[in-house]
Amino acid sequence: MQLNDFAALAQQYSKTLFPSVTLAQLILESGWAPGKSLSTLATRYRNLFGIKAGSAWTGKTIELNTLEDDGQGNLYPIVGRFRWYDSYAEAFQDHDALFTSTPFLTRYYQTVRDAQTPEAQCQALQGTYATDTRYAAKLTRLINQYNLIQYDSLKEDTSMTATDRLIHWFTSCLGKVTYSMQNRQGPNSYDCSSAVYSALIYAGYLPQGTPLGNTETLYQLEGTLLTPIHESQIQRGDLFISGFKGASTGAAGHTGVVLSPEEIIHCTYSKNGIAKTPRRGWTGQPVHYYRLKRFETTAPAQAQSTKASIYTVQAGDYLGKIAQEHGVTVADLYEWNQLTSDLIHPGQELRVLKPTANSVTEAKPVALATFSLDNKTYHIIQAS
Repeated sequence: MQLNDFAALAQQYSKTLFPSVTLAQLILESGWAPGKSLSTLATRYRNLFGIKAGSAWTGKTIELNTLEDDGQGNLYPIVGRFRWYDSYAEAFQDHDALFTSTPFLTRYYQTVRDAQTPEAQCQALQGTYATDTRYAAKLTRLINQYNLIQYDSLKEDTSMTATDRLIHWFTSCLGKVTYSMQNRQGPNSYDCSSAVYSALIYAGYLPQGTPLGNTETLYQLEGTLLTPIHESQIQRGDLFISGFKGASTGAAGHTGVVLSPEEIIHCTYSKNGIAKTPRRGWTGQPVHYYRLKRFETTAPAQAQSTKASIYTVQAGDYLGKIAQEHGVTVADLYEWNQLTSDLIHPGQELRVLKPTANSVTEAKPVALATFSLDNKTYHIIQAS
């Protein structure tokens, strides 16, 4: 998973810690780094935060070799008994619950919960959450290295519209990221199209895990996600894409978001990052304008006898919990619902019974959009 995918989970489940601090803990504890695999504990057992299993833990466990700090900076080996989760969402939710799960822990982590800044929270976690005498410094370094503060300002706000969230992603990066066509995956640098893709994913227009494409793959979304409009129709939240279709990659194309008929926001080489500029003279030519629309499918009629096979996600749900309540596995939920990540949201409908060959409600993948990137074809799908 990319950092943006974990950030979405942090924004959804981190109620006690700043999302930036939660993500710094994840990076430190799981060994996450761009292009590298997570630790065995994180990948095989979904334990992203190195949480150990005490005597009160009733869930699954795994014993692994690890190192402990004696409080003086000296490391010694032990065999640790760790919690084993069914999904990353469950790991995030349990991590957040750790700080208030018992009266003792509520008192124990009081300074963590009272901290008013990410830096103060990092300091409060040292000696409580972790024995490492350099824990606070390590977390702070990771927050700065990966610009994790940006995810604090993007913490979930249900009152924001998709257009608000699209623009909020851009405005919260003003002055905080640089332009790079080589290191374009974020979170510290983007090019014009990877910035647009990141904002579209955050705003919910594209699913989590969608590859960060280019202007050509944006053009391929015309007719599905993007509806062509005339220049005279542009308004806040529309996209512009410039360059000749079929030959717009690299410096031959450009893209960004319309703030008003007079102003745009985009990641641009000339400003070395994300900037607000006049629209005229900055979009590139030839320029095309698009209105965004959400992907929608119409669910088929359900037979009365099969209604129990569909579960509507409630606030606080995660895949492991839903699977346990319905006597299935997380892998089943992934397969039956064509899921690509652990991220779910209230109101989402999930199939919780195995579809049969003659089921009138059997989920069929519907290709909502298709684009090609780096000689691979990607299908954005949703169950009908």
